[in-house]
Amino acid sequence: MSNLFGEVTPLLLLGMIAGLTEFFKRFGLKDNGALIFALVVGIGLGVLFQMTAMYPDLFNVWFKVGVYSLLFGLTAAGLYDLGTGKNRQ
Repeated sequence: MSNLFGEVTPLLLLGMIAGLTEFFKRFGLKDNGALIFALVVGIGLGVLFQMTAMYPDLFNVWFKVGVYSLLFGLTAAGLYDLGTGKNRQ
C-alpha cells in the first residue's frame, strides 16, 4: 500500500499547497488571508513531512494516504470546474 503511488516529495507538497490556496480563494479568501493560509499549511505540511523521516513506522503510511487523498479531491474539484465552465470569467 505504501508504494502504490510513490514517494511524497517536497515538490509534490508545494503543488498541493498552491492547489489548496487556490481552492480556498474560490470561497472568498483574499490577499493577506491567502498568504497566511499558504504559510500555515506549508509549515504544517513541512513539519509532518519531516516527521515521516524521523518516525517512518508511525507517520509514513498515514501521511501518504492524507496527501494523496487531498490531491485526489483537489483534482476532482478542478475537473468539475473545468467540465462545468465555472472557472471561466
